[in-house]
Amino acid sequence: MAITKELSEMTIGAKLLQQIRGNIQLKKKTGSYAGLRHAMGLPVRGQNTRNNASTARKLNRLDRKGNV
Repeated sequence: MAITKELSEMTIGAKLLQQIRGNIQLKKKTGSYAGLRHAMGLPVRGQNTRNNASTARKLNRLDRKGNV
């Protein structure tokens, strides 16, 4: 019973993805630096782009599967 109570209070699955997409859309709408990086498909959290930016281009899509 305690486990189901804890899980019911958490955001899991589709609700979590919807919340993440909403947060990214808000950043894009306000024109923040992170929102611009999301829009361009570049690393958002200060990673270098010289060698490994291809990973960020894959992950910064809105159709991302799984958790973030």
